[in-house]
Amino acid sequence: MGVVNGSDYGLPTLDLNFARTKSLIDTVTGRNLITFARSSTGTYVGADGLIKYAAVNEPRFDHSPTSGESLGLLVEESRTNNVEYSNDFSNAYWTKKDLTIITNDAIAPDGTNTAQKLIPNTTATNHTFSRFQITVNSCRVSVYVKYAGWRYLCFLSNINAGVYGVYDLLNGTASSGEITSVGNGWYRIVSTQYPGSGANTWTVSFTNTFSTDYYTQNTWPSGQGVVATGDGVAGVHMWGFQSENGAFATSIIPTNSGSSVTRSADIASITGINFSSFYNQSEGTWFIDFANDAAKHTTGFDGVLSLDTNTPRIIGSSIIGFGDATNISPVSARQKVGLAYGTTEGRSFNGTISSGSGGVSSRTQVKIGTGAVTASNYELSTTISRLTYYPKRLPNYQLQALTR
Repeated sequence: MGVVNGSDYGLPTLDLNFARTKSLIDTVTGRNLITFARSSTGTYVGADGLIKYAAVNEPRFDHSPTSGESLGLLVEESRTNNVEYSNDFSNAYWTKKDLTIITNDAIAPDGTNTAQKLIPNTTATNHTFSRFQITVNSCRVSVYVKYAGWRYLCFLSNINAGVYGVYDLLNGTASSGEITSVGNGWYRIVSTQYPGSGANTWTVSFTNTFSTDYYTQNTWPSGQGVVATGDGVAGVHMWGFQSENGAFATSIIPTNSGSSVTRSADIASITGINFSSFYNQSEGTWFIDFANDAAKHTTGFDGVLSLDTNTPRIIGSSIIGFGDATNISPVSARQKVGLAYGTTEGRSFNGTISSGSGGVSSRTQVKIGTGAVTASNYELSTTISRLTYYPKRLPNYQLQALTR
């Protein structure tokens, strides 16, 4: 995506090309105008496809784990991994039934030799791996897994024999939930269901002779796994178990010290003279290119950009403009969004244009990665590829072309 070629309409006064530069530097001025904060460490995927670790207050620039494509600035809301030993399945914290755990048995998704192998023994039984009450209601449970001789595993609960997804580690498919390739034979699986109420034991069960009827019907006998017999050698590699309260899974938050760990929210903003140096109060145009996932909209404020008093704001499902609250809906998972203001207002989602009243009042800051200036918990949890600002109200045809 290139910027609008606009001698008639003016060149941008702010161009944050996060995906290309992998930095916070504005390519127009060569300066970092952004104040960035995250009061904890965080993880992201590097250009080599491996998980990396970012220090406190270090921005994260994410990549596709399979293609290496640069995705841009990663911004996420605060989350807590409730699992106290996410990478040590041999610890007594976990309950194992007829399983052997081999530590440091394979290269993990972060490139270290820390993946563990779970091996069903030679007993004819249901081989399981579990933890009592590692989550509360409305959560997502996820783990990185790799085929090591056993093909299927399942998330299940002891309440009402609930089954929360059967996963095929050879074909990379799931009866429900999510399974995503992260390279080198590894998948990240995510349960998209959770217990309704009460105390609960989350269990992972394994089998290598799984009935396709069970798979397609998303149920296992008695909810406790399939009886199978191992050879004491074949199994499943696992790493990075996570249980987080929320409607979707976020980047891995490692734990291994007998307590939960919280990753703080990513907060990025431009204020004061840094903001006034590029912003035109009377007219202008914002453009932002970001990844969008409908599952990550938990409130009407979830968003990627907002100005003073929260308007305008650009969120994953609509644009709230300067002059009114008329929305237009997105059309794809990759959003290119434009918002122009002046005498009239123009809005465009991926080439779909609409208009608003265009009323403008003084603004003093922009917050990147959230739909609300006055709150820190409305992040969309996304990657932002590019954010550009033009100090002119681009005409609608230019706005439409910019967002196609």
